[in-house]
Amino acid sequence: MFKYIRAFFVALRMTLRGEQPPPPRYPLLTAWLKDGHRLAQQVITAADATGFDSAARQMVQVRVDGRDYALDVLLRGVLYNMETEYPHLLRTGGQYNLTAIYAGNINDRYRIQRILESEVCEQYPAFMQALQSLLAHLEAPPQEGQPEVD
Repeated sequence: MFKYIRAFFVALRMTLRGEQPPPPRYPLLTAWLKDGHRLAQQVITAADATGFDSAARQMVQVRVDGRDYALDVLLRGVLYNMETEYPHLLRTGGQYNLTAIYAGNINDRYRIQRILESEVCEQYPAFMQALQSLLAHLEAPPQEGQPEVD
């Protein structure tokens, strides 16, 4: 709660001074994450709209790396990464954070591929189409180098 109050006052102060927020360090990756978040959310929305709700997705098991996972857990994991984990890594700017994002994306891609290989996708064409769009997005992350030093 405190961070939101602090952010509000920082934004208010910047507005009163006429300042603009600094551009993101990795603009291509930032935009890619926003699109990925939107697509991951669309997958869940498409599933819900076709009657394949969270409870039903919990009942479907998908085998990933020799373990069975609930389909809903896999989807929400990808959504969490796009919404929270990867943006946090970008903001903190650690030495290996970009590597962690790209490695995590490989895992997310694999999870989505395994879901698409499951038989349940054939029963829900809109869900499958949304998954394919997300997979295509995950297969094409932008490659950004080190940010320019001011």
